[in-house]
Amino acid sequence: MNNEQNSKDDLPIMELYSRIDLLMKSFLLRCVYQCIDRKQSLYYLSELRRVTISFINLDISNEQTINKNLTKNIHQIFSLIYELTKMMGGVLTKGLLFDKGWSFLCVFGLPGYKQGDDTANALKSAQMIHSTIRDQCPFVDKCSIGVNK
Repeated sequence: MNNEQNSKDDLPIMELYSRIDLLMKSFLLRCVYQCIDRKQSLYYLSELRRVTISFINLDISNEQTINKNLTKNIHQIFSLIYELTKMMGGVLTKGLLFDKGWSFLCVFGLPGYKQGDDTANALKSAQMIHSTIRDQCPFVDKCSIGVNK
């Protein structure tokens, strides 16, 4: 009886693979899983290419303000940087939380995301991120952004 109930509760193997596929896609860049879906070679994804990097460093203010609303503040900052970077054709690749602040790494010019002038887009994105953080995030003391090609 127990065996029969387990088999009824088990997902069919194809549905299980489908769920695993969806979960794996959430961890991959869009251009990578598109290449996999099309059964294309992954060779071009390992190429060396010039990209533009945007490094964002945020100094956080009052420790008590941060500790009280830490998850809300992290979510607000992450969402803001993610959306503005995506809007300009970039990808937010890393977010790091330290005792003295937050750092984020954004990349412009990756395969599948390349647009006209990635350096100009990175600079526009940096300016938008800086002004938006200044206006909407009072818990951030200082926002410094470096852009490098």
